[in-house]
Amino acid sequence: MPSEHQREMRYLRQFIAHDASDERHEMEAKIMQAERDERCVRRAVRLMALLGALALVGLGYSAVLMEDYPQNVPRFFTHLVVRVSCVLGVASLISFLAFAGVWGFYRQDLAKRRDECRRLAAKILEARMGPAGAQPLPAPAQPPAAPRSSPEPDVSRKPGRGADEPGLELTQS
Repeated sequence: MPSEHQREMRYLRQFIAHDASDERHEMEAKIMQAERDERCVRRAVRLMALLGALALVGLGYSAVLMEDYPQNVPRFFTHLVVRVSCVLGVASLISFLAFAGVWGFYRQDLAKRRDECRRLAAKILEARMGPAGAQPLPAPAQPPAAPRSSPEPDVSRKPGRGADEPGLELTQS
């Protein structure tokens, strides 16, 4: 499911597609490149998280299957599977942090491109419809008032009478 930013970019790209200028073509190419870069780095972040989880599972699996794990911890770290899991875990953690930083940079770049696209869309709209506030908006149409055929009777209670006694009086207003 696309995020709010992706839906907004899709809308803006459809909007500026009605312009045939070179600026629009450049903007669209920059946006496509920024989206592609951000998507690639996001996948790398996910892969590093998966590899880190795999390393933790390998360490846990080795600890459970080792006969004398709690008593002989130094021997535990000499097994090949444990060493590979440790190296994989540390490498994936370092890579995860690096890719997360790059991902943040690409998200900022994409946000900057989105702002530029908004400005271009406003420029296109202004070129087609005129500057904002130049022409007053037309007054909203009001529906005609319905004619009253007869006045409605005013129903009121005479003072001093109880609720169970007949005392309603019809008066014309």
